Amino acid sequence: MKTLLIVAGLLINSFAFAQQKITGKWKPVYFSMDKIITGDIKSNKVILSDTIDVMFKDDKDPAASKELMQMMAEIMLEKMKNNEQEFLMPGIYIETDKKRNSITKGTFTFDETTNLLTIKTPTKASNFIVSFKNDHLILTGELENRKGKKGELIIEYERL
Repeated sequence: MKTLLIVAGLLINSFAFAQQKITGKWKPVYFSMDKIITGDIKSNKVILSDTIDVMFKDDKDPAASKELMQMMAEIMLEKMKNNEQEFLMPGIYIETDKKRNSITKGTFTFDETTNLLTIKTPTKASNFIVSFKNDHLILTGELENRKGKKGELIIEYERL
């Protein structure tokens, strides 16, 4: 019985430690959308992959399509520059858009065994695989649209 209590205590402490790694306030510093669009938020740069030319080669006006994609990437960069996520115990999620002075509240759960983070807000639910690199939080998820899954989304955050 004593061994069982010790193991249960270790599991609870391990879960609390994993949750503590995520808890706090985070600001995005980098993003990648299926390696086609990457953004370095600190240096205020977006880069379109060379594969974008292949994607738009059959369009009526490939240059205009590429320009539109560049503009959309820059809008995403601006949005992310003004965005912060906060993970509070027990499972409270807050997303702040500092430019619009708006706050979205929701919940989060983190499964330590699968590293799966689920964020739920009133308008959507998102799943991410969590990893850490040099004290940065990295969330990897799937890009989706009305037709289904469309690639990989990676967002890297630094703690505030």
